[in-house]
Amino acid sequence: MLVFVTILGIARTRTFVKVSVLVGLISLCHRAASWEPATFLSGALLAEVSFIKAAYLESRGSSIFGEKATRSEGLSAFLYLAPRLGWSFLFFFGVYIGSHPQIGASETPGYRTLISLIPYPYASNGLIIGVFYLAIGAVMIVFALENAPFLQRIFTTSIAQYLGDISFSLYMLHGVVEFTLGQWLVPKLIEVTGGWKNGQLGFGGTMLLAGLILAPITLWVSDVFSKSVDEKCVVFARWVSEKCREPSIL
Repeated sequence: MLVFVTILGIARTRTFVKVSVLVGLISLCHRAASWEPATFLSGALLAEVSFIKAAYLESRGSSIFGEKATRSEGLSAFLYLAPRLGWSFLFFFGVYIGSHPQIGASETPGYRTLISLIPYPYASNGLIIGVFYLAIGAVMIVFALENAPFLQRIFTTSIAQYLGDISFSLYMLHGVVEFTLGQWLVPKLIEVTGGWKNGQLGFGGTMLLAGLILAPITLWVSDVFSKSVDEKCVVFARWVSEKCREPSIL
């Protein structure tokens, strides 16, 4: 609702006003340690930046980062590779900071430095200290992928597309599987591997076996839910929308 209301409020404003309002709201949210609305609003900002880039490219009639454009213009190998290297760095750095551990980060090389840079509203709350970088990393990843088609390939495979189709159901049901079947399964597997009695190898073996069993079950349940519930809800919502639409006077 926050995103919808914000977009509705700035829809007819100038571009610089839209960007300024979105940046301001995102900053305010982070100052209040409200990472969820800040991340959603960041999505709206990325969409606006995408529109600005598309309009700019249309006015130029060429692509900034396209392979054919750079080669046809005879640019040097450096200028050809520089954007790719830059977007790749942004993507992998986003993955890195987006993997900021919730526990033990202060003892982990690399993340120790990042902790010292966390803004006060987050740093003052031990429960959410790590989510700041998760939010920033997510924005970096999406921004890099938006501008680097060569990085999009791993997300456009048939497997990735399938996971995208069931992603909402997967999000909704993975916890249900973990806290029902998983709660029963993990203790059983600990009896087999010995768990922490055999150190990290025992614990890791338990988690690996649990993942090998729970992952396909979770995917299957999510697939069934997606086809039998989620997709039917979309069809039903569309039907309700059509019935509620004002009939044409013509």
